[in-house]
Amino acid sequence: MTKVQFIRTPDGDELAVLPREEYERLAAHAAEAEEDAGTRRLITRARRALDERREVAIPKAVADRIAAGENPILVVRDWRGITQAALANAAGISQS
Repeated sequence: MTKVQFIRTPDGDELAVLPREEYERLAAHAAEAEEDAGTRRLITRARRALDERREVAIPKAVADRIAAGENPILVVRDWRGITQAALANAAGISQS
């Protein structure tokens, strides 16, 4: 059990004095809680962007191929199962 001492300042404020180890444990817990809250905000924002179709999620395998230097258009075409001709037609350009 933690020994906490309460003291009153000359202005009448009541303060809790606790061992440094307990303070550091509480501070670490608060930092973790803030990090968790930040992560929740990021996830909520990302899900909203996906729902509103402002962003697209791609599989890790697709991202890995692009990061490895493969042609992004080829990789995305493979992922989506689109031929060069179909993509050119959808974009309104020639296949070449």
